[in-house]
Amino acid sequence: GGGGPTALGSVQNPDLPMIRPLSPIEGVTDPTLVQAQESAKLLFEMVNAPILSYDLIPDLTAMLNQAQSECVAMISDGNAPELVLMQALQVNDIVNQVLEDGQALLNGTKRRYQPEVNVQRMMAASKKDDGKDDDDGDEEEVSLEKSVSIENGGGD
Repeated sequence: GGGGPTALGSVQNPDLPMIRPLSPIEGVTDPTLVQAQESAKLLFEMVNAPILSYDLIPDLTAMLNQAQSECVAMISDGNAPELVLMQALQVNDIVNQVLEDGQALLNGTKRRYQPEVNVQRMMAASKKDDGKDDDDGDEEEVSLEKSVSIENGGGD
């Protein structure tokens, strides 16, 4: 190995267990739960980034702990509709998971989540959301036609 200091989390130890993927609960509408789930997603993405932003992690963790206690309060109150209570339990599980896995990553007992996927396909998918330089045939043809018609019509 090279001599210099290595940033924690930048080196993946393949022997370590991977943190678990985040599977958000569909159809959550309760603001508390939506917020909790968003915070969990944010922390998950943060600890899962190739370069950890340490300064942000404590804030996010605090936010998530807060969101978690709100979930727990909801569950223990038992006043919410049954569906919301069920979602609260599920969201609470997600929050727990992300907090645990985030801690494990920081401690170096787990490694980042790396889905076994075709990277190029992911790149293509993320490009699509962008709307820019799309490698999809049809869109390019459309813009070509447009530019052609402009050239033809503008020759005076």
